[in-house]
Amino acid sequence: MKHLAILGAAALLATPAQASPLTDQFTSFSVLGDSLSDIGNTERLLGILAPPSPPSATPPTNAEINFARLRAPGVFSDGSTWAAGLTNEFRNNGKTGVNLSFAGAQAADNGGPVPDLLAQIFAPAIYPLPVTPPVSTYADGLGGLLNLPTAPGTPPTLNSARNLGGTPLVSVFIGGNDFLNAANSIDSATPDFTALQTALGGALATVQGGLQALAGAGVRDFVVMNLPDFGLIPRFQNEAPAFQAQLSAIAAGYNTQLSAFLQGNNLFGATVTEVDVFDALSDQALLASRGITDTQNACVQTVSTTAPSCAGFLFFDDIHPTAEGHALINDITRAALDETYQLQPVPLPASALLLLSAVGGTLVLRRRKQNS
Repeated sequence: MKHLAILGAAALLATPAQASPLTDQFTSFSVLGDSLSDIGNTERLLGILAPPSPPSATPPTNAEINFARLRAPGVFSDGSTWAAGLTNEFRNNGKTGVNLSFAGAQAADNGGPVPDLLAQIFAPAIYPLPVTPPVSTYADGLGGLLNLPTAPGTPPTLNSARNLGGTPLVSVFIGGNDFLNAANSIDSATPDFTALQTALGGALATVQGGLQALAGAGVRDFVVMNLPDFGLIPRFQNEAPAFQAQLSAIAAGYNTQLSAFLQGNNLFGATVTEVDVFDALSDQALLASRGITDTQNACVQTVSTTAPSCAGFLFFDDIHPTAEGHALINDITRAALDETYQLQPVPLPASALLLLSAVGGTLVLRRRKQNS
């Protein structure tokens, strides 16, 4: 794969949110995805669907104590997900910033109450849940990004209630739960990865269809993240090296197919910015340059129940990044967008310039502008 190497981008982006060429470039920013992007949508949904569980008679484990103690409200991390920075940047500059992602969401529809990718895209203002009175899918009650086609053969249209404007930017970061749900069922003693490959084939087809629906409705700018290296996450750290290597290879293979689709002329001439999460979260030198030194263990399973934070950890639990990991995803996304659209960065203070000169890490990013 061809990459753009951007030296010291972490330092370049370590400036407060403010008016920027990025928010001038687009009228809105929308986020579609799962727990890696969710800012509380699933927590709200579960609060509607189920009453709080009674206290357990079994004492909580240290990991459960740490999870409850260190977790930020509504998210599966100790701080904001990567999407919060960009979403808030748009909102703070008078633009639409909306997060439609749900923890637990898959790309392919699994029939559960959590809206998967196409349900996020086409969510009605009132989601069909088994509750009375009916409730909105999202707290703002505005539904998904698109209206369903009004007749066979007609394209979907943008949901005007969302106020996306004439140049919306849409991010898609999903597929992890399709991968994990299939991987979790593999017998490590006699591993068979067929079901995992099948699940990812369905996920890829759904992502492709969702992107094409958005492009058909007029979205011309996308930012798409690939899958992380699941062979390296804490959930599978006790598996045999060959098992881990196969998970890594399957995730890489999915990413290759996704990139080939994005680089083809499949989205009506849309501009697509690809963000290489797989490489960034497995780049030990880059992580070390940001003070992330534990890249194998889950913070909540490792630190004492009095530890003040997850500082230095890449993983919050056995799947999800810490706030520091999410900050890295935010930074490489922002840097990739700046490169795609040739945006001039916000002027840096002297301290940031000094840091830029000292940082030796390389953020590996890609951009691709499709030809119409």
